[in-house]
Amino acid sequence: MQIRKMGNNDTEEVIRLMVDAIMDIPQDVYTDEQKKAWAGAVSLNESLSGRLLNGFTLLALEEGQVIAMASLAGGECIDFLYVRPDDQRTGTASILLEQLEREAESMGAVRLHTEASFAAVPFFMKHGYEKVRHQEKTLNGTVIKNVRMCKKVHI
Repeated sequence: MQIRKMGNNDTEEVIRLMVDAIMDIPQDVYTDEQKKAWAGAVSLNESLSGRLLNGFTLLALEEGQVIAMASLAGGECIDFLYVRPDDQRTGTASILLEQLEREAESMGAVRLHTEASFAAVPFFMKHGYEKVRHQEKTLNGTVIKNVRMCKKVHI
């Protein structure tokens, strides 16, 4: 596996990965309506490319294909973390998260936070994040709930 920073030419493949990962979330976690609204918000978001490129965004690749991505925004927010469905539960997300955490520490972060989907909460808890509160967002007219989580960074 190769890990590198995201470049300008990666946007389309990264968005496809994000949409695929969203649509693969089990039905008992988010409904089809919620997943379609969320995926639509990702695929139609014109500012997403800039957001990813302006943050510290890492890609994991296998045989030249993006299998995962993770992004740190503002030095203290785990903004995105998505893994291709066939590559979930392989340790790739953990590797990317650890690299983002190291980058945040090098930037002087004291605390990291994320807005985790219900599907991602166990993963973040395993990595030392604590639940702060449940939240609701409205995407394309559909309410989607997630969990705000935080972790103290060890300096």
